[in-house]
Amino acid sequence: MVPCEPWRELALHVLAHVPLRDAGSLFDPAYLQWTATLGLHEPTLHHDGAVIAGLVAHGPDAPIHRVPLLFAALSGFERVRARTLAELAPADVDDAALLATLQSAPHPGFELLWLGCALALPRWRAVFDQTLAPSLQQAAAALRERLQSVAVPSLHATTVQLSSVLGPRGRGFPDAIVVGAPAPWHGGELDHVAMMVLHEHAVRDLAPADADWATAEFAALVCVADWLASGPAALAVAHRRWVDALALTAMIATLRQTARLDDATATALQHGARYDTLLALAARGGITARAGAPARPARPDP
Repeated sequence: MVPCEPWRELALHVLAHVPLRDAGSLFDPAYLQWTATLGLHEPTLHHDGAVIAGLVAHGPDAPIHRVPLLFAALSGFERVRARTLAELAPADVDDAALLATLQSAPHPGFELLWLGCALALPRWRAVFDQTLAPSLQQAAAALRERLQSVAVPSLHATTVQLSSVLGPRGRGFPDAIVVGAPAPWHGGELDHVAMMVLHEHAVRDLAPADADWATAEFAALVCVADWLASGPAALAVAHRRWVDALALTAMIATLRQTARLDDATATALQHGARYDTLLALAARGGITARAGAPARPARPDP
């Protein structure tokens, strides 16, 4: 458990200014208001974020959600940030395929996003080093202790990074799981953060690599409910609260169309005791996660 890698955190911070219309959107006025109190009020980012949102594709697999993967470390971005995105060569980045996708876009949205990262870096880096990173270090230590009592051996080999940007959300990247740390702008209890780590671990590491988003995400809900049935009660309560608040209509519809859920189970999930239904599914293995599957690409939580 470590603070989010600085390039990734910077990219997430800039993406939080882009009001996308999908589940992966990080836009939240509360986050922007909080960062303004830290000295990160950036009118240009606010303006350009709205422009970018009107130009780029939206959706869980949209290229904009993969921008944090362009570099493995902030030092890589710092070496080339004085150039435009169009001027970069494949050797300048750590994901050449992603760079090609961004450069081939028929609009300037990704160039504006790149410029936003370049302009935000100096002030953001000072705030990150002085304020955000120490707070994330403390949260990482507390999270490590909280998860010690959860019997999920496969989690020990997983890199977990904590972000100030994600709030109550999580992301599964190829090299790490990234979850939002408790922060003043969203509250966020440590038990919720721990539960999100388990969920993202189940989605990224235990679902079949060829599973569609609905199957992977729903299998993770079942898997974590099963893990926590014999785990710390506080984490089970946090998971139940989160699951009960999720909007699952689209997911359940997809699972019914692919015959992974019968009508009675789908109705119980929508209108009955949702969490008890997950536990019943776990007990009979109706939808399960498969251990040992390859890591999945980055994907927003439901």
